Amino acid sequence: PLLPHQLNRLAKRAALGIGRLGSYAAHGSGEIVVSFSTANRIPRKPRKKVYRLRILGDAFVNPLYEATVDATEEAILNSLFQAETMVGAQDRVATELPIELLAELLKVEKGIS
Repeated sequence: PLLPHQLNRLAKRAALGIGRLGSYAAHGSGEIVVSFSTANRIPRKPRKKVYRLRILGDAFVNPLYEATVDATEEAILNSLFQAETMVGAQDRVATELPIELLAELLKVEKGIS
């Protein structure tokens, strides 16, 4: 149950996970991060004037920030290792990376094995 300012901070931490793998978010690079909470649902047509909200105190959000950085990095690695060659618009081809090459690059450049 996070508040809007906490969700904003959480989304910013995803950029750190992207950066761990070498991106510096160049102009036009296309990183988009969205965060939302499904807690504290308030109906579109409110029946009450006042609602009680459950929130996580700011002092307890740090583990979520760390998990966001780690999960973002892991998601990128998973997508790289599972990628398949694709043909897109105007017959443009995006070729999958050979797993052995990708593993070697990660080991040499990032110390990830």
